[in-house]
Amino acid sequence: MSKTQKRKMNKTTRKLLVIIGVLLMLVSLVNILKIVLEDKEAIDDQNSLINILTEVPSEEDSISHEEEKELTLTGRSYNELLDINSDFKGWLSFRSGLVNQPVVQSSNNNYYLNRSFFGKSSSIGTAFLDADHNLNGQNMTIYGHLVYRNDKLMFSPLHKLKDQGNYDTNRYFSFSTGTEIRNYEVAIVFYYDVEEDGYSIPYFNGTFDEVEFNQYISAAKGKQFYETGVNLAYGDRFITLQTCVKNEDNLRLIIIGKQIGTEPLQ
Repeated sequence: MSKTQKRKMNKTTRKLLVIIGVLLMLVSLVNILKIVLEDKEAIDDQNSLINILTEVPSEEDSISHEEEKELTLTGRSYNELLDINSDFKGWLSFRSGLVNQPVVQSSNNNYYLNRSFFGKSSSIGTAFLDADHNLNGQNMTIYGHLVYRNDKLMFSPLHKLKDQGNYDTNRYFSFSTGTEIRNYEVAIVFYYDVEEDGYSIPYFNGTFDEVEFNQYISAAKGKQFYETGVNLAYGDRFITLQTCVKNEDNLRLIIIGKQIGTEPLQ
C-alpha cells in the first residue's frame, strides 16, 4: 500500500471516529434529556396529586410543595384519586413530609414498577401494596423505588431513617384509606439481605401466627440500625415499607411501622 493510500485511509478513519464520537455524544445528550424530562414529569404529577389533597383549585394557584408536611385524604380527595386510578388504595404520608405518596395495588408486583399513577411509562414507578396483601391484614408491605439520580423522589428519602439522628423528626406517619386515617410509629429500621436472609425475615408476609411473628420481629430487631423503643407484640397491626439500597443489589431497606391509632375520614 502506497503512502498516499495510507494517508487517505487514516483520514477516512479519523472522520469515522469523529462521526462515531459525535453520535455517541448525541445519544448521551438525548438520554440525559429523557432523564431530566422524566424527573420533571414525576414532580409535576406529584404536585398535581397533592393539589387534589390540598384542594388547590387551579394551575394558576398551584404552589411548590417541596416543604409540604403530612397530608391525609378526605372523602372528596379519595374519590377523586380513585376516579383517576381505580387501583388507588390510599395515601402514605410522614408527619415531617419525608414521603408523600399515593399507594396503588395491582394483581401482580410488576405492573407499577415502571408505571406512573396516571398510567404512563415511568422508570420511577408508583408506590404499591403487595398484590397478596389487603387493607385489613396484620401487615401491609408497600414497595417504592429508590431513585438513584434524585434522593427526593419516591421512597428515596426513607434512607434518612438509617441515621438515628433523623428518627425523632420522622418517626410518625399515616396511611389514609377510603374510610379512615391510620397512624403509625416507626418501630424497626434495618437492611434485609436477599441472599442471606431469604425467608428467615419474611417482611413480605401479610399474616403471621404467633410463633412466626415472634421469630420475625426478633430477627428483624437483630439487624436494626438502632433501638427505637417501640415494641411490637403479636396482635399489633403494622406497615412495612421497602425500597432498594444504592449500589447494593442484594440489600433492601426495610422500615416497620406500628399502628398506634385511627381517625375517621372526613
